[in-house]
Amino acid sequence: MPSGGYREGSGRKRLSDNSLKRVLSITMSADEWERIDNLIAQGFFESKSEYFRKLHESQFASRDSFKVPQ
Repeated sequence: MPSGGYREGSGRKRLSDNSLKRVLSITMSADEWERIDNLIAQGFFESKSEYFRKLHESQFASRDSFKVPQ
């Protein structure tokens, strides 16, 4: 039985062309990552990606309160 290689329908499914995302590398201290990991473990977020998406969305939820950092 062959193994490996291309198999129709296998692998991670693509989201959709409308929801293509970019990869971003974030450098933070071990303590900061641990705090995020704890929130994920407690069920507040499903992943680090979700944490950062929600953080980003919350910044733009109210344009009146959003301030660009100086």
